[in-house]
This record gives sequence, structure tokens and C-alpha cells, in this order.
Amino acid sequence: MTCRYANGTLLHHVDNWDVVKEVYRAVPATAQPRGTFGGVFVGERGWLTSMSGVGSGPIEGEPESLFAEMGLRSHQEALANNHHANWFECIRTRAQPSSYEEIGHRSASLGLLVIAAHKLGRSLKWNPAEEEFVGDDAANRLLSRALREPWAI
Repeated sequence: MTCRYANGTLLHHVDNWDVVKEVYRAVPATAQPRGTFGGVFVGERGWLTSMSGVGSGPIEGEPESLFAEMGLRSHQEALANNHHANWFECIRTRAQPSSYEEIGHRSASLGLLVIAAHKLGRSLKWNPAEEEFVGDDAANRLLSRALREPWAI
């Protein structure tokens, strides 16, 4: 499944890492992306993994200069930004999280939008400002479900 952002950026959802390596040839055959959640970002200047979860391996990327561009000294420093741990710490201390709420919201929304397209078996057009599918009542019905009393409207 492929998502196209307004600026032309493509996001491909694939079944497994072998597709990234063998079909798209986006990362070297020696790359070892491991983990239960994350992705591989491929751009004009290189590639980077964002893996997390039980049994996760190191964050990988090439060239090494990508980490410096992100303000990180190494792959290991990239691992130190555990978003879940940071979130819990910020709840406890009322500090600002390392990622903004909007980033989390948009990241989580993307997965839900892909599920809607998969359930309907067709392409959809999303309006991020209105947070609704353009001209598609069936898809928009998938954005929420009926509330139970006493929360029903």
C-alpha cells in the first residue's frame, strides 16, 4: 500500500523487511532491521531505521553523517530517545516531552487511515486540516463508532 503526501513524498507499507531489501533495494542486504514496531526511512541522502519494541536491534542508517544532521553523535545516542519512557517521565514531572503531541497524533492517524483504505479496498483522499476523507461518507463513517450511554450524543 502506498500513501502520497501533498508534497509528493511516498510512504510504502510493506509486509516485511525483505521487500525493503530485495524489491525496493532501499537498504543494503547486510542491514539487520529488528524490532516489533517501526520503519525504514529512505531519502535522497540515505536511509535510517526507527525500530523499537521487545528484541529490538540498534537503530541503523547510512551514511553516518545522517546522525550528525539530526544532532546525534551516534546510533547509540539515537536509541536513548525512548518515547514511551519519556512520555511517562513527563506525566510524572510535568516536563515537555521530547516529541510534540501533533507528531504523535499524525503518526498514529496514518495507521488508522491505512486501515480504512484496506477495509474499503480502495484509494482514499484525506484532508488533514479537516481530519476527514474528501467526498467519501463510507470512509468517514470509519473515523468513529457509536458511543454507549451515557456518553452518546
